[in-house]
Amino acid sequence: MSGLRTNIKTGYKLVLGSELSSGTLTIKLYYKITATEVDHFYVGCAVDDFFTAGAETALDAANKVKQVIFRG
Repeated sequence: MSGLRTNIKTGYKLVLGSELSSGTLTIKLYYKITATEVDHFYVGCAVDDFFTAGAETALDAANKVKQVIFRG
């Protein structure tokens, strides 16, 4: 399935939500980067990186993410 992976270590499935391109990130939620300008989310960030939001970073057409949801 698209957007679905199994985390071998925990047995949880990672489900990707819809792409977000407006608003701000929610602190402490886990995201996958789908588009980014240089160092927008954090220093050295790149498309396909996963990260936990530490700030309410703004999203736009050039800086997009998908929320990662853990399913047991």
